[in-house]
Parts: sequence; C-alpha cells; structure tokens
Amino acid sequence: MAKPHHKKLSTLLLGLLISTSVSTIAGCKSGSAPPGPAPNPPVADGKPAEPTLGKLDEKNFSIEMKASGPYKVGQPGNVEIVLEPKGEFHCNQEYPYKLKLGATPDGITYPQPIVKTDAITVEPSKAVMKVPFTATKAGEAKVSGNFYFSVCTSQQCVIENRELAAMVKAE
Repeated sequence: MAKPHHKKLSTLLLGLLISTSVSTIAGCKSGSAPPGPAPNPPVADGKPAEPTLGKLDEKNFSIEMKASGPYKVGQPGNVEIVLEPKGEFHCNQEYPYKLKLGATPDGITYPQPIVKTDAITVEPSKAVMKVPFTATKAGEAKVSGNFYFSVCTSQQCVIENRELAAMVKAE
C-alpha cells in the first residue's frame, strides 16, 4: 500500500500531465503552431543578439527594416519594415503586429516606445510598417527594435519575432 504522501504526489503529477496535455491541444487549432513568439536567436557570450541591418532572408519569409528618407533635423520621418512571405505562406491579416523599439540612440526621439497595428498595411503578399522618429541632430543613427509578426499557410500559422535595425542620416 502506498504511503499517503506518495499518493498525493502521484495524483499531483497525473493532474499536471493532464493539464499540460489539455492546454497543448486547446492552444492548437487546424494544425496551427501553438501561440507565442519564437525563441530569440542564441545569445553569444551573455550579450543580447545584435539587430539585423539589411534584409533577413529566411525559409518562409524575408524581412527588412530600411531607411525611407531623406531626413531633416527636427522633422518627423519614418523607417519601413517590409515583410514578404515565401512559397505557400501569406501575411497573417489577423495578427497584432508590433515593433518594440530598442534603446533610443543619441540624435533620435521616438513618439512612442511601441509601434502597433495602426502603423502597418497588411496584404497577403506583403506587410509594410512605418516606424516614426524625429532626428534631433545631424548625422547618422541606428533605429532598431524587436518586430513581432506572423505568416501562415492554409494549414498552419507561425508566430515570429526578429531584432531589426536601419541606419538613418539626418541633415
């Protein structure tokens, strides 16, 4: 006969197993991936991954944060994030796209720390987000942030995030 504390432990483990199985099944519909952002790229030497400058070309999509200047000191400007799905994938028109801006670089101000869905145009073949900033002094600066997005096929949706950056030059 099992001791009372062993029986409680067995019951607790069984409950945890059932709970985990139910939440895994409930989080998946129509073969889609479970919700939540993809893990960030590996961290080298305990330092956070550097944002990608230029175009990032992956299996299911390409993505780029790029300057769309010219930029003038004291005047609002934008950089653009362009997401283009590949193959059977299309941009998820129901996903709440956002960009969490990185640390504010010297010479730049942001009107808000997070750029949300009101700044993005989403079509099946392309999504374009305009990221606002104002240059406060002449010269080059790096605009960067973590972009959260989703691309889908008829069978699955994948939720991703990538650290992106663009160099801007204000006159």
